[in-house]
Amino acid sequence: MQLSHGSRRMAWFWVITQPHRERRVSSAMASLQINHHLFKIRNQCILRHAVFTRLLCAFPRYIVVDLDNEFGVVRSVDGVTGFITFEGYPRVFPDYEFERLRWMADDDDVLNIDDCAQYRFKRGDKVHIDNGTAFSGHDANFEYLLPGGNAVVMIELMGQPVPISVSEKDLFEVQPERKNYRSRKRRHKRRARNDNHKFVELHAKAA
Repeated sequence: MQLSHGSRRMAWFWVITQPHRERRVSSAMASLQINHHLFKIRNQCILRHAVFTRLLCAFPRYIVVDLDNEFGVVRSVDGVTGFITFEGYPRVFPDYEFERLRWMADDDDVLNIDDCAQYRFKRGDKVHIDNGTAFSGHDANFEYLLPGGNAVVMIELMGQPVPISVSEKDLFEVQPERKNYRSRKRRHKRRARNDNHKFVELHAKAA
């Protein structure tokens, strides 16, 4: 929900909520006239052999808020647990990242997700970023593919997951580590061989 603030330059921050409390927090912020955005996505589900479309939070537990130096007011909203911080201070969400999300969303903050193009990665896949920016070289979790070839990923910064948008072409799959069970199998074979020798010796003594 976006309110008019005249010509004042807005500063956007990520607010963290309690699990499954995003909508209640959004309603409380709206009643307090706090400028914010709760981004959502459309999801199809099947119930009693019928297909329904429902709205889910695009970023569970996260709401973008224009704080306007009202940190205490936002923090006092029931269901808010804190902010994404950097060195102990709320971290500003870059304007170009915010504007990119707003451009991809409708007036109700529903993101236009390109489901047809999600053939490379699915939600939750581990990806590696290689784009020559400050995020290059980091691993992230894939979230959504957006129109125009951009993707939303969750990257860990200062111990906190932060959603960012990058070009889908700059993402590469992270191969899971393979465990080596060869040495363990060899130990099992040796144990079996020793057990056979013991059985033969006991059988010979009994004879």
